[in-house]
Amino acid sequence: MSRVLLMISLSIIAGGTVWAAPADEGLQRTFEQAYAAWRDYIPQVALHSDNSAYTDNTAFEAMVDLGPKVVPLIIAQLKTDPAAHFLVHALARITHKRVRPADPNAVVGNQGLALLWVEWFEGGHEQTPTLFRAALSDWRALREKGETLLWTDTFSIHHTPGLYSVRSERDLTPLGDAYQRMSDLGIEALPLIVDAVGGGQVDLVALIPAITNRKAGVSAASDEDLPQRTLAWWEANKQDWLIPWPEETQAP
Repeated sequence: MSRVLLMISLSIIAGGTVWAAPADEGLQRTFEQAYAAWRDYIPQVALHSDNSAYTDNTAFEAMVDLGPKVVPLIIAQLKTDPAAHFLVHALARITHKRVRPADPNAVVGNQGLALLWVEWFEGGHEQTPTLFRAALSDWRALREKGETLLWTDTFSIHHTPGLYSVRSERDLTPLGDAYQRMSDLGIEALPLIVDAVGGGQVDLVALIPAITNRKAGVSAASDEDLPQRTLAWWEANKQDWLIPWPEETQAP
């Protein structure tokens, strides 16, 4: 068994309770153009069952590149266009969030995921602070005990007639499970991570490169100024990472 030790790589974050601005007309127009181009493209691959046939194209990438501010526009398409369910993969890439059905054993296709994403956007996201605090509590308790191991790797010899091969399996430790639960919340958890790091929980900054796909251009150096540098980075860049929620985009 290979033991994989977590080396807490320090990056950055910081923040507080913040709210995103509604999408502007320019963003909406750009999204609608990209979406129309994608809808024109997908009939060409209509016979394919592989999701990549619908997501590996210029128009799809153009929608993903618009970032978190486009999330409400994608949700609107999921609710109105039956063919839009492939955009669940755009949401996953933009937000780095993992949505799951209540039954962990359930097998859910794109249409089912689309419903889960809509539920998340229209109210499910309000559970994020509670979920984050629970995972953070477990993380702190385990770190105080000296835990550093996130997962273990097991390698075994597998034999089929005429062929030997090596198989590997990765199992999360309790600390790794707490880390994964925070990571799976995606970019909507960034303000919460920021608060924690700003308050001295600097071993959580390793979440930032994972959640932002390493697009958060910040120093990984660990020093006594890390909380302040994290807060400064977030204050300067938070508008790039905030998701406009329904209660923010609706007219009063």
